[in-house]
Amino acid sequence: MISHLMNNEENQRAVKSIMNDVEQNSDIIIDIVNDVVKKNTSELDDYIQYMRQVLQDCGEGKPISNTILEDITIVLPVLLYSITDRQESVGIKEDIAKATKNEIFNNIYSDIEKGTVQDKTSEAELGSQKEAITHIIYQRAYKIIKAKADLGLELLQSVKKILSKRITELEITRSAK
Repeated sequence: MISHLMNNEENQRAVKSIMNDVEQNSDIIIDIVNDVVKKNTSELDDYIQYMRQVLQDCGEGKPISNTILEDITIVLPVLLYSITDRQESVGIKEDIAKATKNEIFNNIYSDIEKGTVQDKTSEAELGSQKEAITHIIYQRAYKIIKAKADLGLELLQSVKKILSKRITELEITRSAK
């Protein structure tokens, strides 16, 4: 069935047009989501960028200094603490956006006097589309912020393991002397 649909040049143009519309609309939503995420994670993003630079400056085979690792173990938890608060604030906004979407949907649905259930549902979904998009924006932003916080925590755990290993090696060296 799909091959039959795509054999027609007019159908191919229509599909490409729809894909272009999706691309443009997605770009708008992605920009908005990125703005929400950046507003809430910029400090962590900047610190991660600093850490990337440290890794590049050290190069392959050269260890990161203990001072820098210790700095990371102090700064990163503070940044993650702030991110957690902001993540929960975005989560609350997501909840409110979802409730607003549902309220608008239900109001439109209940105001429609005639039509099938499917007709009412379609009209209510169409009427609450902006609210649905707002909900999606906060939902995606929350997930991205959470993922960044989780990855920051994973990085912190890795740094702690490196420091523990170095401390153990130092103790072994001292006891061998």
